[in-house]
Amino acid sequence: MALELDPAAQAALAELAVELANKPETRKEFARLVQKVQPNRRFPDVEADDLKAEIDRRFEEKEREVEQKRILKAMEREKAKISKNYDEKSIGEIEALMEKHGISDYSLAARLYAAETKPANPTPQPDDHRWTLPNIDLKDFNNLKQIGRSNAYKAIDEIVKTRNTTQH
Repeated sequence: MALELDPAAQAALAELAVELANKPETRKEFARLVQKVQPNRRFPDVEADDLKAEIDRRFEEKEREVEQKRILKAMEREKAKISKNYDEKSIGEIEALMEKHGISDYSLAARLYAAETKPANPTPQPDDHRWTLPNIDLKDFNNLKQIGRSNAYKAIDEIVKTRNTTQH
């Protein structure tokens, strides 16, 4: 169904078509519309741009695949390292922890797993259960708070030191 257009309208449409075909922002869309109506019409510059974009896309996809393989190999090496210290059940729990927290590093996840699951080493108990009171000089009697705080810090330091030496 062809429209009957007067010569002035035809000239205005031709001018619009030339403008659309020559503007970089509209050239591709114009070429695609023309090819829908006239499939044999060729636009070499648009086809070259499309080909370049397709090559770039394939190249980026290939780079992504290579990078993914590299990352997976690195993760498998990390998994092999930690498998020396953990059984399959524990490794499954470590992987669940990795997924839960978005961690991709097996060694980091293993440390987190160990921190969350490793029971504290029992504190050795003395053979007798007698309490020994600290020797307090009478001149320090008014400073009992400071003495108590100091003894508490010493106990905490001893616990931390014991914990750090058993984890390494």
